[in-house]
Amino acid sequence: MPSGVRASRVLLFVLGGSQALVALLTLAFALWLGARSASASEEVGELLLLAGGASAVTAVPFALFACWGLVTAARYGSGGPGTRLSALLYTTSVAALGVLLSSALPWMYGTGLCLALAAFVLLAAGEAGEWFDGRAY
Repeated sequence: MPSGVRASRVLLFVLGGSQALVALLTLAFALWLGARSASASEEVGELLLLAGGASAVTAVPFALFACWGLVTAARYGSGGPGTRLSALLYTTSVAALGVLLSSALPWMYGTGLCLALAAFVLLAAGEAGEWFDGRAY
């Protein structure tokens, strides 16, 4: 495996792992809000339940993106051109979301944007294409 492909694999593991962590933290926050709603007044309790539900729904896309990135990175050793295509689509999606959401949390989405762009550049290199196609690099 060429060094650029190996580095992009590590970046995909980092991106997927960080998205899994965000999904878990968001779900924990939703559960915490649900627990707090029981001890709050009726109006505040309803708002806390609504916010908890929204947080739980927000955790789902993060979990799906995390699974996509981690499974793609895990398939690098045995995958062919489809694995490279999946990695390119994943990094493009993460970069696009990073651009759209960077105004909300610049430190978080900006970091993901940089990692996704670095992985994309490494995957777009010629030796990566040759390696995923099964030719000697």
